[in-house]
Parts: sequence; structure tokens; C-alpha cells
Amino acid sequence: MITNTYRDLCDEMAGRILVTLFTPMDLSSGIMKKIKSLTESLTGKEVILSLEKDSSLIGGVLIKIGNVVYDSSHKAQIAKLKHDPYKE
Repeated sequence: MITNTYRDLCDEMAGRILVTLFTPMDLSSGIMKKIKSLTESLTGKEVILSLEKDSSLIGGVLIKIGNVVYDSSHKAQIAKLKHDPYKE
């Protein structure tokens, strides 16, 4: 716990941020570079990109930047459809 907090403080002072990318499969290095570049332009910081495979996502990706989660996985889209008040 203390080491994680210390690492986070060091990263903040150095202008770095940890970004975790959850996908159901391995991604090519080209796609990883594009995602890193995109998240660096979004955050304005150097990105430390971590990849974690999660087969429950079915497809799409989930990106965690700091404490914020961007979920564009098929699993989330299907769950959203289940709770859509406009569906018949």
C-alpha cells in the first residue's frame, strides 16, 4: 500500500501515469503504440501502458487511466442494452 502510494507520487512528479488496457486477446505492437500515443495526448503525460487479458470482455476494450475507467467492451454494451428504457 505504501509502496504503491510512493510510486504514484513519483510518477506524478515525473509526469507519468499508469494506463491499464484490458482486452480479451493479445494486441499487435502497432495497436499498442497507437493506444499509448492516444492516451498520452489525452492525458498530457508519459504513459506507462500495461496490458491485461480478460476473456470475459468478449470484444472491445476497457481502459483504466488512473482512477477513471473507459469501458467500450462488448460486455458493457450488452449490459447497457439490457437496461435501455427505450427498447421494446
